[in-house]
Amino acid sequence: MKRRSVTRGILCGTTAAMFSAMLQLSAFALSANIQFSDPSAKVGEEFTVSMHVQGDSAISNTDIVLSYDSEKMEFVSGDSASGSGGELTVKNSGGEGKSDVYYSLRFKALKDGSAAVQVKSAKLADSNQEATIAHQGSAAITIAAADATAGSSAAETAAAPTEATGPLSNLSLNPGTLTPAFSAGNTAYTAVVGEEVTRIAVNAVPAAEGAKVNVTGNENLKLGENKIEVNVLGSDNSALGTYTIVVTKQQGTTPETAPIEDSTHVTIGTTSYTIADSFDQALLPAGYESESFIYGDRTVQAGKGPDEHLHLIYLLADGGSGNLYFYDDTSRTWSPYVQVGATAKAVSVVPLPEGVAVPEGLLVKQVTLNGKTVDGYIGQKDQGQNYCVFYGMNSKGEKGFYRFDLQEKTLQRYFPGDGAGQSTAEQLRAQYKVSHRKIVGLTCALVLAIGAAIYAFLRGARRKSPELAERERRRAERKAARAAEELLQRQEQEALQKTTSEEVESHTEEVLAGAAEQATEAEEPSPQQPEEIVLADDQVAVVPPEYTAADSAADDLGATRVLPQLDMSEHVRETLEEARNTADAITAQAQAVNGKKNTSGDEVFEDINL
Repeated sequence: MKRRSVTRGILCGTTAAMFSAMLQLSAFALSANIQFSDPSAKVGEEFTVSMHVQGDSAISNTDIVLSYDSEKMEFVSGDSASGSGGELTVKNSGGEGKSDVYYSLRFKALKDGSAAVQVKSAKLADSNQEATIAHQGSAAITIAAADATAGSSAAETAAAPTEATGPLSNLSLNPGTLTPAFSAGNTAYTAVVGEEVTRIAVNAVPAAEGAKVNVTGNENLKLGENKIEVNVLGSDNSALGTYTIVVTKQQGTTPETAPIEDSTHVTIGTTSYTIADSFDQALLPAGYESESFIYGDRTVQAGKGPDEHLHLIYLLADGGSGNLYFYDDTSRTWSPYVQVGATAKAVSVVPLPEGVAVPEGLLVKQVTLNGKTVDGYIGQKDQGQNYCVFYGMNSKGEKGFYRFDLQEKTLQRYFPGDGAGQSTAEQLRAQYKVSHRKIVGLTCALVLAIGAAIYAFLRGARRKSPELAERERRRAERKAARAAEELLQRQEQEALQKTTSEEVESHTEEVLAGAAEQATEAEEPSPQQPEEIVLADDQVAVVPPEYTAADSAADDLGATRVLPQLDMSEHVRETLEEARNTADAITAQAQAVNGKKNTSGDEVFEDINL
């Protein structure tokens, strides 16, 4: 029975371990997205299609087969790409890999019209497992005729800014500068002023004759955000529209913001980028939606997330490779879009707002996260060997400092004092190149397996078969019956001994009393006459008076019983002997009862007839 329980325990433990391992693989399954840009060109020109491969973790092996319209476009060159005749392969293997990779594919426009680049097959994997393709986009290319004038293609026409109409023909602040620049069709703006400003003068010019303007919220400004509303009313007091200006009052003086002169190009560091009019909306991360954003004098496609001041805009570098960048419309700063952590709880690296101090113990230094260089911070003692700190924003729009473990690729909130030095745990993790999540997963699987085995073993040890349970029940009943019988036996023996003792004592007293009475009678004086014994014809013997018939009867009893030295009659002696024989019989019968057994083998008492 124990062997069967142990076997059951082992099977349960193995099943639990396999189930835990499956959960671990499911929880850590690699997921990836493939996305493309949507360029435009004229016949005879070369253009670049940017393919963006993004995974939950580093992708070390890439094997993607693409198809394209060979009648309208011709493949020229590309990163890790080869092929022709409508099909090409992007293949990259080996190395540490990155979780965010852009591939530039160069084509030449052959014929006007619409063309596409699509994924025919894709295999992406890291060092342990193959990725699941969560999103698989495609590139839409617009090719214009060769004689078309500059900017007359369908894509350019659709993306070109137009003079939108609105209830205001002009809007300005004093002090402060509107961001973005005023456009009649745009009703949402921001501005930044210094702590010395308590009131802002709003200059709003209605577009319709007879219309009037009502401004609220421009006085008694407090530190932080202030909302100014410009309501435009018609001559009949009908509402024509409302413009909203979010003014941030910060410590210090009001910054001097110059108008954006070049709305087509932007320089970040030493690299010059071109602002794309549009891009594949699938490139936007979760929580962001496409919007039309006015940058300078252009309307471009952007991504709007939980922070209304941060916009995701697609920038193209020389050679056609593109990437998403954060644009902060309050500070007019740019930073690469980088997400750190699991997709469900990813944190985006955002620029450090003005007025937010760097925690003590950290040094400003650019760090590389997911293959992109961003502004970050390192510990004075650690010097960026094991961790770095960056300013980020979660999916809820909450901002703060985050600490990223460079060895285990784990992320957590950073609090002042965390960067004082390198802990013992960090030193140990730096020595071993083992993935933390695998260690945790295997440990959980082992604990579950051991727990399941122990539980099954204990449960199996307690569980009995019906036959064994029935035998134990009968054994328990027999044991209880035997205990009851033994108790009854002891009680009957005690009662028997007591009864026998009382009867013997009573009988003995009666016998002794009778013997004493006879002895008293015998002691009474009576004339003793010698008995004549005839010996012969001529002889007569005389018997002494001391030798009586009672003495002769006592001599006949022999040596088996030694009676008290009393002068008893024959009747008294027989009575006493009978009492003693009765006592011996009772004792023998009681001893014999103890050895009797019934047919089932259990000891029982029988009725005793006394």
